[in-house]
Amino acid sequence: IVALADRLGAGVAVSLLGKPVLDERLPFHTGVLGEVGSTAAAQLMGGADTLLMVGTNDPWTDYLPMPGQARTIQIDIDGRRIGTRYPVDVPLVGDATETLRALLGQVADRPDRQWRATVEGAVDRWRAEAAGHAALPAEPVNPQLVLRELSARLPYAASVAVDVGSVLSWYARHLQLPPGVDAQLCGALGSLGCALPYALAAKLARPDVPVLALLGDAAMQLNGLAELITVAHRWQDWADPRLVVLVLNNRDHSGLGDGRWMPGVPGRRADVPYAGWARLLGLHGVRVDRPELVGAAWDEALAADRPCVLEAVVDPAVAPTVPEPALADLRSLVADGDATRRIRDRMMAAERQIVEAEDLV
Repeated sequence: IVALADRLGAGVAVSLLGKPVLDERLPFHTGVLGEVGSTAAAQLMGGADTLLMVGTNDPWTDYLPMPGQARTIQIDIDGRRIGTRYPVDVPLVGDATETLRALLGQVADRPDRQWRATVEGAVDRWRAEAAGHAALPAEPVNPQLVLRELSARLPYAASVAVDVGSVLSWYARHLQLPPGVDAQLCGALGSLGCALPYALAAKLARPDVPVLALLGDAAMQLNGLAELITVAHRWQDWADPRLVVLVLNNRDHSGLGDGRWMPGVPGRRADVPYAGWARLLGLHGVRVDRPELVGAAWDEALAADRPCVLEAVVDPAVAPTVPEPALADLRSLVADGDATRRIRDRMMAAERQIVEAEDLV
């Protein structure tokens, strides 16, 4: 993928499930695409004239280029999936690795340096924006800061399990996965409470690998408190005892993740002492409610000689924002007027086709 992107001078965006595939520190890696993703990924789609989809069944099609804007190639080992999410001009049925290797032999090495520079500029702006969001003051701790502080401390060859809720957005936007780090989440069903069972499965499969589970207090109360009993029962058999369970404790019972409450739902969730429960089970527990201590809390949790619950008391008013699909043409920042007009003409033609179809219906 990297070799082909370099040969074309292209940018890369990933689905949530594709987040562990590439080194996210690459200057042209725009991050996750979709509602929990980055503005850089949305802008990449807004300016693309060619789209190559590799083994993806990502449902956030609103963030793909408008139909008619880009020529599209899709690679999938299952031909039944090609074209189900987005119109495809060139279907390629086959193994992703072998198909990409074959394509490399057919694609001339003529990188579009101007477009690559535009993409890298969008990535730089997005990364600065994300860092700024994580640094904003909160009461008591900004949850974005908690995931951002983990990035520099994430053990190589670790495995990460991510739950459903606002923690998924913070993971997608703020946790950079280095090469070798695997990650699992419930991408198809979105089942609350999946992170700790996934983490346990990863630990039982590879007892010598450090594992992290990232979840909110809703998931922790749903089944995580009981799952910790299993952790306490099994951990002494593990070659590497590190299983760190991050609980973002925002006491938010609404499911909205922004401090607002649903009608008929009691205000705040019961404030359970998650770190204290871990200590009662003979595990390690760390509770942090001051932003300047978040890094030290991660250091303590990752250095513990047994599984650890890191309870971060975070602000329920800090809610994920949804990036706007980039319908504007990012190429217009650098491209010549004729190229810009051609892309806009294709977009307008696609809009007319949609309106005509709606009139027929």
